[in-house]
Amino acid sequence: MSRSKKFRRARLIVIVLAVLLVAGVAGGAYWGVRTVQASFPVVEGTVKVAGMSAPVDVKRDANGIPQLYADTDADLFRAQGYVQAQDRFWEMDVRRHITSGRLSEMFGSGQVETDGFLRTMGWRQVAQQEYDTKLSEDTKKNLQAYADGVNAWLGEHPGGSSASLEYTLLGAVNGDYKPEKWDPVDSVAWLKAMAWNLSGNMQDEIDRALLAQDFDPDQIAQLYPEYPYARNGTIVKTGTVAADGGYKPADGQSPAAPAAGATTQSRAVTDALLQDVSNKITAMPQLLGPQGQGIGSNSWVVDGKHTTTGKPLLANDPHLGPGMPSVWYQMGLHCRAVSKTCNYDTAGFTFSGMPGVVIGHNKDITWGFTNLGADVTDLYLEKVTGPDTYLVDGKEMKFQSRKETIKVAGGEDRTITVRTTQDGLPLISDQSTEQQHVGQNAPVGNAAPDRAAGYGVALQWTALTPGRTMDAVFKLDRAAGWDDFRSAAEDFAVPAQNLIYADTKGNIGYQAPGMIPQRTKGDGTYPAPGWDSSYGWKKDWIPFKSLPYSYNPPAGYLVTANQAVVDPGYKYLLTKDWEYGTRAKEITDQIESRLKNGGKISPDDMQAIQLDNTSVMAQTLVPLLLKVQVDDPYVREAQDLLRTWNFHQDADSAAAAYYNGVWRQLLTLAFGQKFPAGLRAEGDCLLVRQKRDATLPEGAVGNTTQAVTECGTRKAGSAQPDGGDRWTEVVRQQLTRPDSTWWNYIDSNHRSQHGLESLLAEAMKDARQDLTAQLGKDMKTWNWGRLHTLTLKEQTLGSDDSSIASGLVHRLLNRGPYQLSGGTAAVDAAGWNAAAGYQVDWIPSMRMVVDLSDFDASRWINVGGASGHAFHDNYNDQTQLWADGKLLSWSYSPEAVDKSTKHTMTLLAG
Repeated sequence: MSRSKKFRRARLIVIVLAVLLVAGVAGGAYWGVRTVQASFPVVEGTVKVAGMSAPVDVKRDANGIPQLYADTDADLFRAQGYVQAQDRFWEMDVRRHITSGRLSEMFGSGQVETDGFLRTMGWRQVAQQEYDTKLSEDTKKNLQAYADGVNAWLGEHPGGSSASLEYTLLGAVNGDYKPEKWDPVDSVAWLKAMAWNLSGNMQDEIDRALLAQDFDPDQIAQLYPEYPYARNGTIVKTGTVAADGGYKPADGQSPAAPAAGATTQSRAVTDALLQDVSNKITAMPQLLGPQGQGIGSNSWVVDGKHTTTGKPLLANDPHLGPGMPSVWYQMGLHCRAVSKTCNYDTAGFTFSGMPGVVIGHNKDITWGFTNLGADVTDLYLEKVTGPDTYLVDGKEMKFQSRKETIKVAGGEDRTITVRTTQDGLPLISDQSTEQQHVGQNAPVGNAAPDRAAGYGVALQWTALTPGRTMDAVFKLDRAAGWDDFRSAAEDFAVPAQNLIYADTKGNIGYQAPGMIPQRTKGDGTYPAPGWDSSYGWKKDWIPFKSLPYSYNPPAGYLVTANQAVVDPGYKYLLTKDWEYGTRAKEITDQIESRLKNGGKISPDDMQAIQLDNTSVMAQTLVPLLLKVQVDDPYVREAQDLLRTWNFHQDADSAAAAYYNGVWRQLLTLAFGQKFPAGLRAEGDCLLVRQKRDATLPEGAVGNTTQAVTECGTRKAGSAQPDGGDRWTEVVRQQLTRPDSTWWNYIDSNHRSQHGLESLLAEAMKDARQDLTAQLGKDMKTWNWGRLHTLTLKEQTLGSDDSSIASGLVHRLLNRGPYQLSGGTAAVDAAGWNAAAGYQVDWIPSMRMVVDLSDFDASRWINVGGASGHAFHDNYNDQTQLWADGKLLSWSYSPEAVDKSTKHTMTLLAG
């Protein structure tokens, strides 16, 4: 480490220790107090803000949640920018550095590879194109007003301790950094990060290709089974697409629309190539959580005929990655009088750094999101023939290229070359020193071109095409009915979401939106051969008028929880990688049970369903575990915990802890042991047999084998088998085949064993040992919450866990651990990756229940708090309530807001 770097690290430690005195010791130094509190927002009195045409009132409740009241759209969004900057500017600044590939400017050389990957995809450039060519003039005005508000605040807080404690910590190691002015495109670009984490099956494409090195197509199909349509159903009953392209729902409701496959050569790619791309994906800042299949959300709506209130009820809880500050920011945006010059009266969950409300309600309608899971990404293997050329249909094509300069805090600038195909697809495998070695040993089919120096990997993704999603956000915020809602949905390009709807007139509905590709060949489940032009996307997306929807279905309710939207009878292919519908089926069963014999659903019922932590898989697996003859009393004692278990994964349940321990061991024995290192988690090491001399043919003299240790290479967040909903379906199907080869395993004595019953016995023994090591020998002290913990981490500073400074920063900014109920495939989806441990890595990031009979009776909760300032009262004041399953009252009407207001600030013309 250089002398200057050591000095900066030492200075950071001194600053952190000083601040810790304030946080943890009464009577801390004045300097420390000032450093911590200097950036806390002004919440009372008057503040002059340049550009305001009239006063804007900012009313905050006890949780710091602001409700804004203005007379014009421009003033409203200018105020939103100012207030969000008050609470969350550090988060906003980091987010824009992520989306523009400029993290190295803040955090140094450790972010260069991530920046290179992001620059290669060009998120910021696409956002600029959207702003320049796609967005409406009204949207641009709102974005500019928001930027003006952020910059008004930034003008008062140009950096250092007056902006945020994080800037003080950053200044200790990067004293030259000063935040730039906010630009409207900074807001638009955040939609790319939202789309990235919800982009579908890219990781599944990579994993299938990696598995193809060791498993045949039938075995891989067993690991990716067909969706259980008969058991878990679909969001809507599959309708038809008429001759004019219009979708006709199966239930007969058809309101007018608003005006406005795999190949051998694609599997035969080296572990090195796709693992390199996979590592880049995993290394991306996961501000919305782990990417890929298994990450989902819950939302459902019940019409007024089936509720105790006589009006619809709508619930939503998106499942995203945990962090500090929380992903969402609660807010109300109100025109004192709705008019042509002031169009908004909405409240809900926003993204800091982006104007408008993303999920919530206005005076007429409410809406919620879950991830649709459409396959909107494809990977292409490209035969690179030189620095500037690649092969298509036997002919050399020239790459388009550009230079990108990455500025590095405390280091020299780095210049990278970004190559794209003639179709504009970025070569995402380029930014790696390993690339020159790619493909040297991969077996490929006869139809594939000679590998020479290897294949590149190009990405086709809908979010790299400019769209109008920002327009859609504002349209939703001011929608007055179903047609307005569908018009907004038509503009909601990426990420493709399941949109559910209810209005004060009693109507409910569902719409599938998004830019969803039509493929010329293949089904998107494996990387496609880029050298064959017959693979690709058609010019046109699936027409919006052909996408499924439902309006006032006869059942009286709609459930979306990432299950299949429609069955295979639908004309177009949306994806082959649906989530498997366990949560959706459980929610549906809960609703149906309450509606039996004329029953009705109450707001309390909606909240209770959100907290359902039942392990559906345990209902199938536990009876089989109890049939296993266990002779060891030490293991039998743990087995007995399951005999009276109700399958609820409560934080205080010993049985839930043991069951999940068994589930984890089952997955390791049956699948994890057999997987290549590229899929297993770092630190997951196995003894494997290898030839002593790889150059000798089979059977040659001296070609003996030796036992060597092979460790997993994948980051924990994306390691397999992760235990998610896909794995419940895999195991469910294999349980019907007790002699399946998946039940062959290596026991703890390194001996080969066979059969389902033997493996279940071994899993119970291994789980008993694992939980004893982690929780102690006395099972009376066991509970699921001690294993299943959530730590809310600041996602940027202190990411190097090996440094002293990092540990101190964690103590300053992180919160937890919190002991949680729930589980990966439960409705209360506190997800954990079974390949890596029990720690929670994705969560219901917020919960809301909207009551259309009285918006003031609605309820909401955020996982953290309104403030992004560590040690502020509202930094994580909602977290324990969230963990306990409680919701806050959600004031909406002026009278209710006034009653709950604790602080009022007025923004005046500057």
